[in-house]
Amino acid sequence: MLASFAIASLFFGIAIAGDPVAHLVDIVLQRVPADQILEVTTARSEDDTDKWTDYARQAKLVAQSYEEQAKEYKKLLESEIDLKKSEIDVIKDEIKVADDAKQEDKKQELETQKKAQELDLKRLERRKEMRDKEAKLAKAMRDEADALKRALDKDREMSKMKRELANNEKGEIELSDVEKIVKQRREIAEKKRGVLNSFKDHARKKEEAAKLQREVLDRRMKLLDAQRLVEAAQ
Repeated sequence: MLASFAIASLFFGIAIAGDPVAHLVDIVLQRVPADQILEVTTARSEDDTDKWTDYARQAKLVAQSYEEQAKEYKKLLESEIDLKKSEIDVIKDEIKVADDAKQEDKKQELETQKKAQELDLKRLERRKEMRDKEAKLAKAMRDEADALKRALDKDREMSKMKRELANNEKGEIELSDVEKIVKQRREIAEKKRGVLNSFKDHARKKEEAAKLQREVLDRRMKLLDAQRLVEAAQ
């Protein structure tokens, strides 16, 4: 189970050294499989719970970093897009001048330039869309990590309550202790319901992240298509 954490951490480190947002989807694919997540809701040592909690805390920090960088990339791309649109407008004006002057060769050359610039604009817009989805995916991963930590914190509280109950049930039970023990058992049963609901919330957050992961991959495909058109026009 913890081996998956080590793999994820390794990929986190590699991504940070290069382009973290570009590797975001690859890292998502390294997350712990669903069957191992289910182990969280079963009996385990306090040490394992602490390790899972540390993982959730680390995953949240990394996701926050990705989200911030994706937003920065998006801002840079928005500036590039504005500049590209201005360049296209200049070419359009030059085409009008060439058309009025009956300079057909010049006009044709400018039309070719405009087409190339418009294809490049489409590429930039596709890249911006991808960065936007990557930022949303990073936020979803952060929310997922938060939900996992909340569930583990509640589970840790329940484990403490169970230990206290076990201590109270040791040896002979006095009549005066019965009411206290019954109350503890009732509280543990209620706490267990809360723990399970927390893990259900984590599962929902994980599904939301998976949906965004597919959307990021879809945007990457559209970006590749736009890049191919730019290359074909060169």
